[in-house]
Amino acid sequence: MVSNVTLCLGTLFREINNVECLITRKIGSIILLVSMFSIIFNVRFIYWSSYHRHLRFRHYSLVLSMVLSSTSVIIVIVPSIFIQCLSCHRLCSSFYCQLEGFVSYLNGCVHMFTLMMISVIRYATVFETNIQNRFIDQHSYWTVIVCWLFGLIFALPPLFNWNKYTPEGIGFHCGLNWFDRSLSSLIYFILAFAFIYFIPLVVLLVINIYVYCKIRSLLNRATRISKSNLLLNISYQKHQSTSLSSSSKSSSTTKCEKLGFPIEANSMNLNSRLAIRQMRTLQLNYFMR
Repeated sequence: MVSNVTLCLGTLFREINNVECLITRKIGSIILLVSMFSIIFNVRFIYWSSYHRHLRFRHYSLVLSMVLSSTSVIIVIVPSIFIQCLSCHRLCSSFYCQLEGFVSYLNGCVHMFTLMMISVIRYATVFETNIQNRFIDQHSYWTVIVCWLFGLIFALPPLFNWNKYTPEGIGFHCGLNWFDRSLSSLIYFILAFAFIYFIPLVVLLVINIYVYCKIRSLLNRATRISKSNLLLNISYQKHQSTSLSSSSKSSSTTKCEKLGFPIEANSMNLNSRLAIRQMRTLQLNYFMR
């Protein structure tokens, strides 16, 4: 009797039928196309940034770290996955499974910590805190090193029996053994969920929502001030037009003065000066804020 179950690195997998083989080949082709596009984009970004150094932003080192990280994932993981999808056969190599699981999990942790650091830098940029800006400008590469160190802290324990990188899904890719119920694995899962997923996600949500609300309030204040300035400019132009029209009647007013009729002071010019002065004070108050 022929069994349709195979053993791969201590895990039982069902044999792949013809329909699943056709689907995996299509998925492998899509993964290959997306990977080629990502490689081209990463190379173009590195080439562009090397020739436009004056346009580099504050968190450029973190973005460059993510680009290099994604490139390493594509180089290490995509070839084996494409070969397995194309041949519909599992490699079942213990060394390569450990390497593939380590690289993918390490880069996933690094990306999560990097996104959290980019949000912190965005917060410091929006609120213009001098201490944080000075620290980030002087120690930008240290943030990258910290992200990679935290990623290594959580990616290395499965190599030392705190869990294990095993084939998952249909067996074409290796990751953590989520079915391990040992005490060390449970402690590792709790710490990984707290420090890799929950805390960075909370920091991302809180900082981005706070920055969004702050920018929205600043934009609303700026629009109100611009509207008031526009109204002042319109009133000033009206005063100018009335003063010009009153100057055309200067001959009649001189006649009235000769006849002894009282003439009021030039309130139009006074009001226009007051409007200009008020507009300037509003602009100064806005810039001081």
